[in-house]
Amino acid sequence: IRNLLYLASIAAGSATAYTMPVDPPDKTVRVFYIRPTDVAANPKMATGIASVMKDAQRYFLDQCGFTFQLNEPIVELVDGSHARSWYEDNPAGGSDDYWRAVNNGQEDLLKLVPSVKADGNRKRWKIVYYIDAEGQGAGGGGGGGWVLLPKHDADGALGYPKDKARWVGGMSHELGHCFG
Repeated sequence: IRNLLYLASIAAGSATAYTMPVDPPDKTVRVFYIRPTDVAANPKMATGIASVMKDAQRYFLDQCGFTFQLNEPIVELVDGSHARSWYEDNPAGGSDDYWRAVNNGQEDLLKLVPSVKADGNRKRWKIVYYIDAEGQGAGGGGGGGWVLLPKHDADGALGYPKDKARWVGGMSHELGHCFG
């Protein structure tokens, strides 16, 4: 029910950075969508991302005989601290165009969600996040307890289930890196 109320608040335009009332259970995958300050809220984004994650969860069960636990709500909306161009162009994210937007998004997430920063070694949760930004040649990936994805992956989730194999296959691949 919390997820439905949250999505209703996004649709009404009243959502601000989502704060879990308590930390989610340990040994789960937390999924974040970081929305830059100049990007309009879209309730379909959280629904699409949640669908990709649930299908990836089923894929792991079908292919591996085990799966992972998702939180409720599946997608936590984080209002970013900056405009889209900051995530795409801020040199602190590195000189590599491929990683800059997701690295800047990761840094912002760590500042905005203290519980994620406190779990620095990813022993409590694995983290998947989408940043609604990407520069020229941008990409993302997974490893070390993280999956970091740029705008084109968020857009793919928005249009889901179109190209289902691409988005579930890609997410499952990156989760494999994330889990180690």
